[in-house]
Amino acid sequence: MLKIKAIHFNSRPHFDRETYYYSQNEISQSGLEKLLKVIDRHLNKVLTNIGNNS
Repeated sequence: MLKIKAIHFNSRPHFDRETYYYSQNEISQSGLEKLLKVIDRHLNKVLTNIGNNS
């Protein structure tokens, strides 16, 4: 998960430090899981192709 130091974003702070994060609900609604599945499929294809060329 990406953590950033930001002041003017609609993020929620950890009150014990200056790190901001998205809530689980925001992450769930963002479509991140779908994007990660696409990336995973492509990485698996790359690994398969590398394995076949060895």
